[in-house]
Amino acid sequence: KLNHTLSTCDSEEYLFLGGDFNCTENPVLDRNHQEPHAASKSALIRLTESFELCDVWRHFYPGQRQYTWQWWDVGKVKIKQLCLQYTFNVTKDMARSLRALEREVVELQGLADSTGEREHVEVFKSKSSALSDLLGFSAQGALVRSRFQNIVKMDAPSHFFFGLKRKNGQRRLMHSLRSNAGQLLQESADIRQCAVEFYKELYRTEFQAEPEVAQSFYEGLPNVPEEDHAELEAELSAQELQEALQSDDLLSVLRDSLSNGRLPLSCRRAVLTLLPKKGDLQEIKNWRPVSLLCTDYKLLSKVLATRLRKVMEHVIHVDQTYCVPSRLITDNVTLIRDVLDLSGSLGCELGLISLDQEKAFDRVEHQYLWQTLEAFGFSSGLIAKIQVLYRDIESVLKINGSLCAPFEAQRGVRQGCSLSRMLYSLAIELFLHRLRLACTDPPVNLLSRVQALMVDFFWDRMHWVPQSVLFLPKEEGGHGLVHLASRGAAFRLRFVQRFLTGPADLVWRPVARALLERCGGLGLAESLFLMDLKGLRLNNLSGFYGGLFKVWGLLKKERPECCGSLFWLLREPVVRGSRFVCGVGPSLQQRLCEERILMLGQVVEVCGPRLDNAAGLASRLSLRSVRVVSLLLQSWKQQLSQSELALIAAHCNGLKSPNDNDSFPEMQCFPDLSCEVLNQSRLQERVDTRWRAHLGLTEAQRPEWRALYKPPLTKRGGDLQWRILHA
Repeated sequence: KLNHTLSTCDSEEYLFLGGDFNCTENPVLDRNHQEPHAASKSALIRLTESFELCDVWRHFYPGQRQYTWQWWDVGKVKIKQLCLQYTFNVTKDMARSLRALEREVVELQGLADSTGEREHVEVFKSKSSALSDLLGFSAQGALVRSRFQNIVKMDAPSHFFFGLKRKNGQRRLMHSLRSNAGQLLQESADIRQCAVEFYKELYRTEFQAEPEVAQSFYEGLPNVPEEDHAELEAELSAQELQEALQSDDLLSVLRDSLSNGRLPLSCRRAVLTLLPKKGDLQEIKNWRPVSLLCTDYKLLSKVLATRLRKVMEHVIHVDQTYCVPSRLITDNVTLIRDVLDLSGSLGCELGLISLDQEKAFDRVEHQYLWQTLEAFGFSSGLIAKIQVLYRDIESVLKINGSLCAPFEAQRGVRQGCSLSRMLYSLAIELFLHRLRLACTDPPVNLLSRVQALMVDFFWDRMHWVPQSVLFLPKEEGGHGLVHLASRGAAFRLRFVQRFLTGPADLVWRPVARALLERCGGLGLAESLFLMDLKGLRLNNLSGFYGGLFKVWGLLKKERPECCGSLFWLLREPVVRGSRFVCGVGPSLQQRLCEERILMLGQVVEVCGPRLDNAAGLASRLSLRSVRVVSLLLQSWKQQLSQSELALIAAHCNGLKSPNDNDSFPEMQCFPDLSCEVLNQSRLQERVDTRWRAHLGLTEAQRPEWRALYKPPLTKRGGDLQWRILHA
């Protein structure tokens, strides 16, 4: 590839080739030992001779035995020595000051208690405050070092790693349990027996058949489309198991199990491992059970889950986002925020209820689950396959490394099975369906306060560098600190992207559209993002929606000159438009807004497909000057392409109708520099390093910031080098 690239270069131009070749042409001059990559050396020599390349440094110093990397290695050693000496002296001085302050505080406390003189009391308070500040500084340094050590040594086979592993392992051990009678159990046998009894009772079925109630409960549910039944209940295929399938033997075993209606014992039996949750760990309910299943079982459940995932959106309501493809939990957050916003503007009282079902996955009755799948219109073939996974299943508790006696699990979906989350969504959907039938932004200074706490933690105010530099990536001379304002801007941009280009059945889009239509009294929603809203009053919008347009204004946007969608062509703004320029003054714009002639489609309704009825538009706007309106229409028409004029003519003649399913007009945005844009005023006059002017460095010579933070260099040493390079 390199030969091909060089052969395509213009031979008349200068070419500078740089990189880490990991080999040398002359090991006598360029190495202190024999060249270990003989093949690479030969290739480099052929490359140099073929394209008449020249080693610039070796050309000027043909006989000097020196290596280009020697100065940097020496520099790193010197800087490390300087940092170690500096930190050693600072630590020694701090320890000396700490001991001196402790002695003085003890002496002054004795004097103040014995004499009670005000002078001694004041000096005692002053010394105590200084000692407290010094101890706080030491504690903050210890906290930073512990976090840095956690990051650096987490994956290394070090004493720190194994100590942390032992500590976490001890947390997962069950040292004692409290029985139902309140007795504290500490013997291993008693603990295992108590846990087994709890889960045997938890997984014991409580289902009672009530046909009359069930018939009304399952009414009015959406059904799986008929065309999907064949795929859902089809036989397993090797293609579905893909790379996880090692041989046809497993396929034969799984097919035989599905046809006979029962899995082998190794697949039916799961090992329950318990993970600690919040709360009193002497209560068995505060341990979360996770099923450890055999690989054969997980392969089969994965195949069925892949099939089931394709039809979940047909039976699960749009306001449920759990385990439904193309739906996000942030959609629910957006919906709640918008409903609160809308209810506040309309003066409606609103409340939110949060329900937490205890042991939700473990209490799903199997018989109820089969009836639910049938009510949703799933085929009997698919239901039979899922029933095989839950027929005669058993669980074995693993407590403190020991296995207990197996017991039957008569209810519950297994946490660890690929199907479990979707099965729970289907099981709870009936309850949510009945609820639907029965139902007719953070504080302003919160982010700034959190940002200040983050900066104070990482920044000791001794860097003599603006805060804005801390937010830059490490390779640009910063610390990579999270800039909450830019994260908030990115969140709003993602909201705009999903609002404009998300799924057609996005649950919160109607509410968001109703809120956006209040912007400036224009009554527009999606079209607002095609306009230039600078100077528009956003007082009637909430803080979140007002912030949308502020962030939107930070981006540079580019659009194609021609619009191929009739729907969006008719919705193209003619007021404050980013495409149509209205240069006739604010009075005419105000009249257009008052008469709600804001989009090209509304202009076409008044002026016709040729945009030539200036008198009609002037009359509609109550204007005397037809000439001004005629010039305006002529300006708009000149900005339309011939294909767009043809689309408008076809629409007016009844030959073409707008399709509201057309995607939002293509638009290129450049949001990657959000952090730099938000800190532009602080960064635009700042150079990357002040040594550039002192050493006469060119723009091509840039400092290697990233290398300063690589292990085994400590964070304190890296910070010191960071200060040196920033000067």
